[in-house]
Amino acid sequence: MGKWIDRARKLDRTVERIADLPANLVGRGRPVSDSAKRDLWEKGLTGTATIVKAPSKHGVSQVKPNLGRFTVRVQLAGDELYETEVWQEFMADEWEQMQPGMEVACKVDPENHELVWLTPTGFQEPARTKSLFSANRQDRITDSSQLLATGSRATAEVLSSEPMGKKAPGTDDEFFLLDLELTADGEPKPWRANFGQRVPKGAEGMVARGERLQVAYQGDLVAVDWPATSDGRYQ
Repeated sequence: MGKWIDRARKLDRTVERIADLPANLVGRGRPVSDSAKRDLWEKGLTGTATIVKAPSKHGVSQVKPNLGRFTVRVQLAGDELYETEVWQEFMADEWEQMQPGMEVACKVDPENHELVWLTPTGFQEPARTKSLFSANRQDRITDSSQLLATGSRATAEVLSSEPMGKKAPGTDDEFFLLDLELTADGEPKPWRANFGQRVPKGAEGMVARGERLQVAYQGDLVAVDWPATSDGRYQ
């Protein structure tokens, strides 16, 4: 996606809706905009979607977000199975989890069951729209497993961190909004990233200002490698 903080929460939501307005009106909610994703995450019905048709592999970027149309059969508790089309932004690892015959969790608009958002396994939160007041921020929460397995390595200095008031599902680990400066071999200069990240319980001190973290990155996506950062203490 959150992919989505007490600081400027109302302002962020307003900015999201303004930024999303052309897509929401012209595209009639397809593809699902960031503000619509947030609403679906918080208020939508949880269902299961069976993939009937997915975008072809040709043209699917391994490092940048993709946009494509999926045909799915959706099952909601107590309702009949129905088929619909979903325009969705997705990363390459998510595309691999949304192939014909596969089942994925989804969120459905209670008022319009044709508005469906697919949430592949491991997904945590909707991506957040970049704030108009911080154009270089990358405010998103992502699943880290694929990125840690395939991404390039960097060292990150913590510039700031802030609890987001939300815990990772099924754990006592809190999400923090991290503002980091990254350096890596082969990169011409340091760069900054701002994103939501699960912080293992007990490791909160490791995201204090000035601390250094081992991270993986791919394109504009970044994830903290907790085992590498903590010498195996935290996973």
